[in-house]
Amino acid sequence: MQKAVFFLLISCFSNGLWSQAKKDTLFIDGSNGVKPLVEAVAATFQKNYPDIKVIFGEGMSTSARIEALQAEEIDVAMASHGLDIPRFTKQGLQVDWFAKMAIVIGVNKEVELKKITSQQLCAIYDGTITNWQTLGGENKPIQALARPSDEVDMEVLQEHLPCFSDVDERSFLQFHQKSGPLAQALSNTPGAIGMTAAVRQAQSEGKIKPLTVDGIKPKLKQVEKGKYPFTRNAYLIFKGTPDPVLKRFLMFFNSKTGQKILKANYAVPIEK
Repeated sequence: MQKAVFFLLISCFSNGLWSQAKKDTLFIDGSNGVKPLVEAVAATFQKNYPDIKVIFGEGMSTSARIEALQAEEIDVAMASHGLDIPRFTKQGLQVDWFAKMAIVIGVNKEVELKKITSQQLCAIYDGTITNWQTLGGENKPIQALARPSDEVDMEVLQEHLPCFSDVDERSFLQFHQKSGPLAQALSNTPGAIGMTAAVRQAQSEGKIKPLTVDGIKPKLKQVEKGKYPFTRNAYLIFKGTPDPVLKRFLMFFNSKTGQKILKANYAVPIEK
């Protein structure tokens, strides 16, 4: 239903009715890894401002989201990690770095393991270790989940663990293009291990267990102190000067209330 409403409003734009629809509607699309955080803030924002509707798309590639911003098909693009901010600025876009979030190495709730070393993680993902019994768990096969190497979660892991540099060539891995389906597979697949955003792990209702990596837990304080290695930045990108609706949303997003919501969803707000 939400998708139908989104495309109906896009159709209104093509018929010259965009300006009328935009007065009380905010369209957001982009990174699915950042989406759960923005959705959490938006949910409270809409309770406080019921006259404004926030509509989320289903995800866009980096180039597609920028093209959509420039064409004013969306109001805000969600993005993560490795942005060329000066280039966007030259294009008339503004970038708001609002949070840092942990990428969790998680396992299905049935896996007994609580911690793992980088060496063991590499051995799982290169196919050397294939059973949890090898690491002190049950005699159960390991199903390693991954995202393509050009996706943010994998790029972050590759920065710290070179053993992830050629994962695309490993046929025994189960790949997921988007972070949502990977988290769902991690929740539902016995013996599974994979990488997911801390907010998705927290929202899994215990179906995904976070692993301590090299003795460091993926906790908010460890991310704040810079001790936990696997983190990604979260950004909001918009075009030009915000209209009143977007300005109200951005002010709420960066308010104490917005930052409290980010922390409740295991992200570290960036001080402005």
